[in-house]
Amino acid sequence: QSCPDALKKLWYDSAKDSEPSAKFYTVKLLLPSRMSGAEILVDSRPAVIVQQTLTVVTVQVERKKTGHQFTARKGEAVCTQPPQLIRKNNITIHPCR
Repeated sequence: QSCPDALKKLWYDSAKDSEPSAKFYTVKLLLPSRMSGAEILVDSRPAVIVQQTLTVVTVQVERKKTGHQFTARKGEAVCTQPPQLIRKNNITIHPCR
């Protein structure tokens, strides 16, 4: 029995998300409202922002063998996470926890 097209697309998209040959991944950073409009840094450099709302910032990161450190900075407030190894697309990180 064949798969409906919607299931084929879902399978294809999930396979693409974890494709080991990907050079870049997208990461969603979930920020508290007090950090809305914060400067976003990845590995101490300005982030490549793909999309941004008040509390969610989607950034693009390069695939690498070590972790990426995500930082949100707004005025005196700074949120940062220990480096995290990114192995697939569309994961969500909370840098202000």
